[in-house]
Amino acid sequence: MKKLFLLIGSLSFCYQSYFTQTDSIPSDTAKTKEEDFHIPVYSVTSDESDAESNAQDIASLLQASRDIYLSYGSFHLASVNFRLRGLPADQSMVMINGINMVNPELGYASWSNWGGLNDVMRFPEIRIGVTPSRYAFSPSAGYTFIDSRASLFKKGTRFSYANSNRIFQHRVMLTHSTGMMSNGWAITVSASARLSDTSYYPGTYFNSQSYYLSIEKRINDQHSIALTAFYADIERARKGMATQEVYNLVGNNFYNPYWGYQQGKKRNGYITNNAHPTAILTHINTISEKTKWITSASFSYGKNKSTNVTWYDAANPNPIYYKYLPSYYANTNPAYAQILTQLWKTDVNTQQLRWDDFYQANYGNLFTVFDVDGVPGKNFEGKRSKYIVQANNTDSKIFNFSSYINSRIDKFFVSGGINGSYNILHHYKTAEDLLGGDFWLDYDIFARGLTTDYLYYQNDIEHPNKLIRKGDIFGYNYNINIQRYEGWGQVEYNTAKVDVYGALSLSYSSIFRDGLMKNGKFPDNSKGKSPTKTFFNYGIKGGATYKINGKNYVTINAMYNTKPTDFQNIFISPQTRNDYINPIQNEECLASDINYYANFGFLKARATYYFYQYKNLTYLRSYFHDAYNTIVNYIMTGVNTQHQGIELGLEAKFLRGFTATAVLGYGEFIYTNRPLAQAWRNNSGEQLFSDRTVYLKNYKIGGTPQTVAGLGLRYNSKKFWYAGVYFNYFADMYIEPNPDRRTEAAISKYLPSDPQWQQLLGQEKLPAKYTIDANIGKSFRIKHKYTLGINGSVSNLLNNKTIISNGIEQLRYDANDPMKFPNKYNYAMGLTYMLMINFNF
Repeated sequence: MKKLFLLIGSLSFCYQSYFTQTDSIPSDTAKTKEEDFHIPVYSVTSDESDAESNAQDIASLLQASRDIYLSYGSFHLASVNFRLRGLPADQSMVMINGINMVNPELGYASWSNWGGLNDVMRFPEIRIGVTPSRYAFSPSAGYTFIDSRASLFKKGTRFSYANSNRIFQHRVMLTHSTGMMSNGWAITVSASARLSDTSYYPGTYFNSQSYYLSIEKRINDQHSIALTAFYADIERARKGMATQEVYNLVGNNFYNPYWGYQQGKKRNGYITNNAHPTAILTHINTISEKTKWITSASFSYGKNKSTNVTWYDAANPNPIYYKYLPSYYANTNPAYAQILTQLWKTDVNTQQLRWDDFYQANYGNLFTVFDVDGVPGKNFEGKRSKYIVQANNTDSKIFNFSSYINSRIDKFFVSGGINGSYNILHHYKTAEDLLGGDFWLDYDIFARGLTTDYLYYQNDIEHPNKLIRKGDIFGYNYNINIQRYEGWGQVEYNTAKVDVYGALSLSYSSIFRDGLMKNGKFPDNSKGKSPTKTFFNYGIKGGATYKINGKNYVTINAMYNTKPTDFQNIFISPQTRNDYINPIQNEECLASDINYYANFGFLKARATYYFYQYKNLTYLRSYFHDAYNTIVNYIMTGVNTQHQGIELGLEAKFLRGFTATAVLGYGEFIYTNRPLAQAWRNNSGEQLFSDRTVYLKNYKIGGTPQTVAGLGLRYNSKKFWYAGVYFNYFADMYIEPNPDRRTEAAISKYLPSDPQWQQLLGQEKLPAKYTIDANIGKSFRIKHKYTLGINGSVSNLLNNKTIISNGIEQLRYDANDPMKFPNKYNYAMGLTYMLMINFNF
């Protein structure tokens, strides 16, 4: 009953004050009265159905078309990491032909799995926020449903070419569909390639090939069978963040530390490869005109690979390692700091990865390994690599099924179904390139100095002193097995003036780790299966639509649900052992919104107030700790957050052909409690601390603007051309706080008047910025049969290169010198363009 009252109360229009304070350290630690302690904070100053038609089922249509606010944000605010309502990615659902595409370990769907297949994935049904769904029990941020069956595409062929200076330079797409033929068959095929030798950021590139096939057979008026398969193979070179000092030294806000020259040619050491071929088999059973039953099953076999440069008994290869920067020597050796400053400004070898030096170091490191694989007398002499490129791999086997039924019964619309998934995720590390060396030794370099027992620092004690060649598995090797099953139901009731709905979900999940390598640090707890953790969860939601008249509607929605924490945050160190985080709690979500919709033909509008509370979130991050000389796993449990705000979207047509669009998003996304933190050494079972209170209350959630606005003007000519210009504003973006800097341990030695106090506790607010975008296009009808389209768009027309799109507080910090590890940033691209030509025949 308490949750019900909270649910109803959260729908109030009373919007909490934006003038809040971040959390306070207790007075006994702060050495001052709590009421005197104030951390400075920053005040937050397509085709659509006619709204009057089918009034008996209006609730299902309100958000099915493209939302003004969401559409504008997706196209014009993406460069600053615009995230709808600041919500985490695991609070949304993506379905293709009824199959839930969310990765169960990460908690969100990766659109790159079908990237480049725009022609066949371009018309999704999108509903945002708490909403009814006739396909599954959707989470609090809403859902995207893509129906890509062949029969839905018109007969014809489409070819397009795009040129851009963004992530890719060239994109070619070809799609052909037969439509539903007289023999009951429909076939749609599509293929694309996106290529770029050099992307916008230096040292990066992008290569992708994507394929799609859908075959559908209409057996009779009642039954159809559809097979849909798609595959996107993507390779891209990544960009890394840097501190402002580095950007200033090189004079370029788009500097990238992840590449360097190898014999005069550019080479990036941080490459990702993704490929997830997926096949979905669907049966559509049209039981009657009012009842349809759809069942789908899918299988996906995927590979994710991400490379990076690692080293042993050598200098850190990272060019922006803090000891290589002038600031590290500014106070202790100013003369050397000046030398470094000049080198950073003029010497490319100082600025980038030194590939030639890595090869030379490996060539000259002749080394003898004794007792290879633990066999006495089995010795080997060769070039032991000091530097290598390693690859972190995840191979996945994912089985999904979904079966749901929709039926109209008089004024009721009833939906329900079951769905489930079984997942085997194989995580392992391989040697990608030995960089001229003969072998790499499978040691934990951070554990070697902890003991004289040589087995302790072996990553695989069943093969001690193992020589690693190119392509060999080393370091870690384990499977994560995840299952999830759900049953759900929903009822909608429609009248002339009011629509209401209610939905319920019950689910079961389980997870266990299966280690394939016996680690020397955890010989009894690394190989083999861990205990299985199980979770039982539920969700309930409901809402109502009041139809003021045929042009004005008010909706109200609310939900409460629980879910397991994301499975990537459930083990302390899955690379080394079976230990679970303690405690493991189900996450709780309380969400609501109230909306006003208007559709007068010439004027469309939506106004929304939303309120979300999330409880018992788990935070797991790993980073290198200088004092312990090891990777530290830092864990927060019981994290609570709150998201509330307003959204306004307005679209008005006036004069002849002009359309004006205006959007406003004004939110407050904050932490609302004091969670507990624990930390563990990765190279031993030692817990560094536990139950450390993190004073995180009222700190802002970082990574996305909390205030956005946009104003657009578009002209559509009767002669089939258009042009538009858009002004975009974003503000109140904060750097995500490092939790350990907001603890007693971090500031116990300081007074509020000390500069270190604010340096440790203050939260950086990024500057407000604006951009201007423009687009133009023209269509040509040829012989009343073919269509030629030419479209162009420009983003950041003023070429503003000072927009920080996101940033982080480094988890590594020094309480004695808080500025030793300053924040890192990414900058949004300057002026970018895309020009596309398409031909339909």
